[in-house]
Amino acid sequence: MKYFKTPYTFFIFLSFFTCSSLFCLSQSNDSNEEQLNPSFVQQTSDADRLIIEHKYEKALTILDSLSIISPENLILKERSGLCYYRLGMLSRAKDVYKEILKTDTAHSVALNQLGQICIKEGNLMESIQYYNRLTRIDSTNSYYFKQLGQIQSKAGSILGAISMYSKTLTLNPRDIEVYASLAELLIETEIMEIADSIIGMGLQVDSTNYNLKMLQAKSAFQQNRFEEVTEVIEGILHEKDTIPIFANLLGSSYYRLKEYKKVIPCMQLLLKSDYDQDWIYFYLGIAYRETGNEELSTHHLKLAVQKGISKNIDSYYTQLGISYDKANDYSNAILLRKLMSMNKTNSCCIE
Repeated sequence: MKYFKTPYTFFIFLSFFTCSSLFCLSQSNDSNEEQLNPSFVQQTSDADRLIIEHKYEKALTILDSLSIISPENLILKERSGLCYYRLGMLSRAKDVYKEILKTDTAHSVALNQLGQICIKEGNLMESIQYYNRLTRIDSTNSYYFKQLGQIQSKAGSILGAISMYSKTLTLNPRDIEVYASLAELLIETEIMEIADSIIGMGLQVDSTNYNLKMLQAKSAFQQNRFEEVTEVIEGILHEKDTIPIFANLLGSSYYRLKEYKKVIPCMQLLLKSDYDQDWIYFYLGIAYRETGNEELSTHHLKLAVQKGISKNIDSYYTQLGISYDKANDYSNAILLRKLMSMNKTNSCCIE
């Protein structure tokens, strides 16, 4: 596979830049008395433990009592906001984080959480505004650009998403999720050569990544590189049974490579997995015919005709006629050709 050397200037980091932890003991407005109060410290620790255990209602009970003692404590507000957020009480969480911003307009935790709340509420434009503020506060934080890429993608701004993902990889060239997200967008917009390059760079970071390998197979399939598709997917499967997510690409590639014996188990697996589509029956019909089973060939081709709703219906009829001929079923072959000549596609006439 041909790859570009690199479209980005990469910087090496030991770990991902992430949003400031909601639990980090950053600067706060605690008074010295609060910090030295054993009861206050113990109750704060108890609240933290409850949050870690996902017992948010109990944590809020403690946090509310502590807030009476220290109403301006931003760390307590952060924790309360997180509890409301995790409980799905987005309006309450938003109020808490906006209250934090009144005290500290550059509070990264509050800005990030407000951005996430807006995403959940479907307010993507407001979410973009919060993350734009964060990138102005810290233009070296790859996480913020990654979030902007995801939001732009959700908003349907493909070029904007590609730009943000590219910026993310410039800052953090080891973010495997972004390689996959960027490659998927490039495949979607049929910028295949760059997509292959991005996939290749991602696999250099993690050669076993499942998502990237599936994108590699998908890209190869769209470019008619069917041998590569089978090589990639077989490499993932090793000696394990094929599963539905692979069967489509793998079976379709085997079909185009005329490896008909391998087509059959893939298509059968799709049918067992409720993928009841006309082209699956068509592939099975051809595969059975090419492996010498005329009875199953005509059976599946008739099903393809009966279910046929695609522009390929004429091809289904043609191949069914060929299978009738090979099975020496001349009466149905003649009937089928008469129907085709009359431009009728009512499969109920076929026995």
